[in-house]
Amino acid sequence: MTLAADTHNRASAYSESCKAAGTLVDDPACAGLRADILIAAADLLDPSMAPQNALDGALFARDATLLRQVFDRLPDATPWQHLLFRTQAAGAGTLAHEIRLDCLAALLERDLLLPENLKQLIREATSQDRDDALDWMHNTARWTEDFWPNRRLLKALLRCRPGCAAHMRADLDRRLAVATRSGTERKLFDAVSLGRDWIPLKVLAALLTARQDITGLLAPARHRMHPEIGALVDATASRHGQLSLAAREPDPVALVGRPERGVFFGINGETFFATHPPVET
Repeated sequence: MTLAADTHNRASAYSESCKAAGTLVDDPACAGLRADILIAAADLLDPSMAPQNALDGALFARDATLLRQVFDRLPDATPWQHLLFRTQAAGAGTLAHEIRLDCLAALLERDLLLPENLKQLIREATSQDRDDALDWMHNTARWTEDFWPNRRLLKALLRCRPGCAAHMRADLDRRLAVATRSGTERKLFDAVSLGRDWIPLKVLAALLTARQDITGLLAPARHRMHPEIGALVDATASRHGQLSLAAREPDPVALVGRPERGVFFGINGETFFATHPPVET
């Protein structure tokens, strides 16, 4: 048995153990196997090596250069998508979870990434605050859809941290402009509100700093807003009011990356529900 085949067998057994535990474990044993695989790279690239073994070895090593070499050295007719689905190493979903952008790029070059893999990468990038992964989605994967569909927008905005704040800010401003132009403000309102007429403080603050008129967007909730909140919303209807709001919160990107229970416009998010309750009607 070649070193590569032996290493592949141990890598497969290791991956099965990780699956049973519900995670991929990056411990010294795993690191040792990866090192063995790279040492055995020549064996993996031998035409006599079974394509599944070669692919599994390169994936387990998380080595994009080796992965590309495996693709290049083996026959063009190799059913890579099928082998990727069957892999006992790290499939596309695992690579997305780990945000291995170099390996994902190698798969993308062979059209081996599915939309669901890219959507998972967006979720992981948001969760791990990795703006480089969102940049990769734009620049390498050429992603043209929203990063955060309406059903995920509220949670993503509330949990947004500094790394992804610039992307979230640009996304929110664009959505607001489109909704205003197209008359679809109600859809955006439903995406950012809790229930029928309650909007979290961080979301309100993000909208207030968009330098756009949001009175139409928030009209469904305006009648129940606390007077102080209503006055802030009404200020967006004029250029003077927008500039006044910008003076109070001068960095709209940093605001979006702030914790949801932070302070916005001098209001504490920790006690917002108690200090600024909706008006009873």
